[in-house]
Amino acid sequence: MTTPAKFESFVYVDYYSTDGQVQHLFPNIKEPLNFLPPRSVYTVGQPDDKHVEWKPLPPFGRELITVIATKQPLVFTPKTPRYDPELASAYLDQLRQAIPRDEALAKAEIAATFHPIETRKTGAESP
Repeated sequence: MTTPAKFESFVYVDYYSTDGQVQHLFPNIKEPLNFLPPRSVYTVGQPDDKHVEWKPLPPFGRELITVIATKQPLVFTPKTPRYDPELASAYLDQLRQAIPRDEALAKAEIAATFHPIETRKTGAESP
């Protein structure tokens, strides 16, 4: 990911799977600090950590990765780190509450992008 050029960013990367779950890829338990300078290029994950492997699991199909960068941190209720998968519908409700609305949105600095992906089983992998 590359952060916006205009502001320091709090970055949130989420993976929405076909089973209705969302996995929070960043911040994560090994990378809890999600505040980055402008124009930062950052790869989520620890390339030197041989115990961490992210791969899609069944059910396969159309999935989504989202990246949100905000000038101010998003405040969720409860205010605990989101390291475990959760229902996407519940998370989206809380995300709607955390993102500024109306006049505040006009003044907020937020950048977001999404990347649809298609996952499928390849070879003899086991879930």
